[in-house]
Amino acid sequence: ESLTASCVGALYPAITNAAGRGDYAGMRSLSYRMCKWATLAMIVFAFPLIPEMETVMKIWLKTPPEGAAGLCVIILIATVLNHMTDGHWMAIFALGKVTRFNVCESIGFFLAFGVAVVMMRLGFGIVSAGYGILFGYLYAGVVKLHFGRTLCGLSACQWAQKVLVPASAIGMA
Repeated sequence: ESLTASCVGALYPAITNAAGRGDYAGMRSLSYRMCKWATLAMIVFAFPLIPEMETVMKIWLKTPPEGAAGLCVIILIATVLNHMTDGHWMAIFALGKVTRFNVCESIGFFLAFGVAVVMMRLGFGIVSAGYGILFGYLYAGVVKLHFGRTLCGLSACQWAQKVLVPASAIGMA
């Protein structure tokens, strides 16, 4: 997560400067690049942990709570998915058109919290909280893709080609 934050910190000023200059093609290019770098950085560090999560949790907590490893795996996957649209978020903020975007994204996170609470009340356990988080990040990703397209001219097809396909290939490997 720290490496990803460094990538975000390094590219955000460049995306903002490109938007400020009116270089929207450059802003879009940097946004796609940010999505790819942030995702790949997370994949490289997160995915090797997934099959070993039980062991990691036992080393870290000695006797981890039931479902803790499953919850951590879901959160890692949700975090990777969230970073797949980081560049869209940056472009939206660089243009300063954030009000409707923030409202729509927040609605998703409130719904995610509701999903988690309902699933836990129905007896699905702590892992259901992870599913709520996953739902929230998936919804937020769709919101970022939509507002990235409508406000910034970011293409979902180009995003899929430049980010989703390479990240999926590396994630599968």
